[in-house]
Amino acid sequence: MDWKTLPSGQTYGDFIENLFNERVPFREAHRRLLQEIGKSLQGQSSTSTQRPGMKRPMDASEEPKPSKTVRQEQPEAPIPEEPPGNLNERQRFVQRWKRERVEYYPGIYDPQNEFPEKTDHIIQIEQVRDYYEELAQAIMDGYPRDQNDFGFGSKRDVWDLLFFRMISPRCCASAEKFAVKSITRLKIVIFLDKVEIKIQDDDRKMLIEYRRNERGKEEVKKRRIGEEQIIEYDTPSYKILAACDFYFLLRMPLLKLERLGIKMYDMPTPTLPRRHRRYVDISLLRIIIRLIAEKKPSPLRVEEKLTYMFTREFLVLNEDPIQVDPLINMLECEHLKTIKLRVWDDSEVYLANNYPNMTHFLANSRFSIDYLRPFFIWKNTETLNLRGCFIFTPNDNFEWKFVYFFQKIIVYELSADDVWDAQQNLQLEENEHQRYTVICDEEEELIPDEIGRTRGARRIPGNFDKHTSLGFPLKHTRRDRNGMTYVLKMGKNEINVTVRPTTDSD
Repeated sequence: MDWKTLPSGQTYGDFIENLFNERVPFREAHRRLLQEIGKSLQGQSSTSTQRPGMKRPMDASEEPKPSKTVRQEQPEAPIPEEPPGNLNERQRFVQRWKRERVEYYPGIYDPQNEFPEKTDHIIQIEQVRDYYEELAQAIMDGYPRDQNDFGFGSKRDVWDLLFFRMISPRCCASAEKFAVKSITRLKIVIFLDKVEIKIQDDDRKMLIEYRRNERGKEEVKKRRIGEEQIIEYDTPSYKILAACDFYFLLRMPLLKLERLGIKMYDMPTPTLPRRHRRYVDISLLRIIIRLIAEKKPSPLRVEEKLTYMFTREFLVLNEDPIQVDPLINMLECEHLKTIKLRVWDDSEVYLANNYPNMTHFLANSRFSIDYLRPFFIWKNTETLNLRGCFIFTPNDNFEWKFVYFFQKIIVYELSADDVWDAQQNLQLEENEHQRYTVICDEEEELIPDEIGRTRGARRIPGNFDKHTSLGFPLKHTRRDRNGMTYVLKMGKNEINVTVRPTTDSD
């Protein structure tokens, strides 16, 4: 490339390298370079109306045009002043926010490699991209590597790797060969108007925020204590950027996490007007899971806690739920201590009544325990945390037989029927826990006499160690015909279930 000199004394290369060091995307760097070239040409001839960076006769004229890199924003649909009052208005409300969703498409993760035909610009965008690639590769090649050619970086390097991977396919392949083993916790949090990725090591946290700024640009902001940096992208949606970046981090080689989290932020009421209350857009999760399914990255080891949050929007809109199987199958959870499942609190959305048929679809609708499939993955997990009023209740056919291999189960509420259902279907099989504890997280306590009455109504065999009127603790023992003994110990807000072979002492 012929690196000429700008009026400032910088060469074209120096100018571009400075922008690279500021982490300005190469498309924006190309635009700024053309702008500087245009200024120098205008200085040579004050009569010239030549566009920045264009080779044309000096006497040619042209109407000013916006840069091709500036994304043309369509005006948003008007926001209703009042909550939708009839079915048609509610349907328009739904369609408006459906347009904000993002969808997977082939190549969504891959950097652009081919560009339109050459223009009459003095410097082509490919030239700037190629120089960015050269600079990025020089940095990545400078890191120490192991015998498998994996580069080793720190959490501080994650910001650069996310930037480098978007320059070119070559840079993306190089960035994917980096391992940041110091990362211990990784979480993505979806808000109504932004997305946050939180990265933590033993030292401190890094927060990367994705949103659309006031100028209509997709903005990515890094925040650390005493440090902040912003990159603006001319891309269709910040949600796609967040989805691809989170996938990049999930598939990082040699990564071993203590905690992995996927959740939605609480509804910001009462600051959010009632007419704006809606479900959080989780369409980017479909992109993440589709990338996992398509690219089949190496397994990810999670050791301490896995957190996943659902929403009930698909029930309201009568859509298919997100299938989490590819994510679950990617995880190595042999030593996982806790899996924490939640459902986003949509009570304010329910009260706003902006969605059609919401009452019909959400009345007593919660999640099935089937979302834990395939169950064998969790056979060594100690705790299943189901604390939350919108998930897994006994009134929705909670199937205890699917979860008894957890050593401890924390639930939002516990009824007398739950007490007996919790030990009804247990069997003593290889590699399955013989004992587990169910803990109710609420202050409401079990009632001994109600447990006794429920046992009588259901005709459950066996004997208490004392009359239920004497209160807790209680113990109930029953033996079946297959030589198994079921022992149920009960307290004010927890029960302990044991199944074992019957002995002579029984």
